[in-house]
Amino acid sequence: MATERQIAANRHNARKSTGPRSRAGKARTRRNAQTHGLAARLVSNSEREASIETLARDIVGGASEIIGLVAARAAARAEYDLVQIREVKTELIQLVASATTATCKPPQTAADANVVEPMLRQLVKIDRYERAATARRQRAIEALAEQHRLERRSWRFLP
Repeated sequence: MATERQIAANRHNARKSTGPRSRAGKARTRRNAQTHGLAARLVSNSEREASIETLARDIVGGASEIIGLVAARAAARAEYDLVQIREVKTELIQLVASATTATCKPPQTAADANVVEPMLRQLVKIDRYERAATARRQRAIEALAEQHRLERRSWRFLP
């Protein structure tokens, strides 16, 4: 149980960490995820959705189980996200490579490091999106595998 003193300290600290208050600060934080566009969800890209649906149908094969189709759609969506993430990652790696090969040596000066460091920080951030998409795909595949195990188990009891 928190004491009154701890509660007062928590409230005091919470008042200090409310985020940006100025217009410029709010605008800056609004643009945080716009660097690479990976945080944005594509709402209505009909071509992408048709491709996802085709891949999902290929994954489930002839099965018409709604649970399997939902899991297959999640796996297909995650797979397409991974493709997009890896394209962005490849572009960044090529930028880093071109920046470092221009000098043909590792960054020696602070100016050299200032060119490469932001790109490397972006690569670290992109890894977070890649791990999340990989985990979503893995969960969907595990759900499909479980659905398949349940279907096979029920086949054994058919007359």
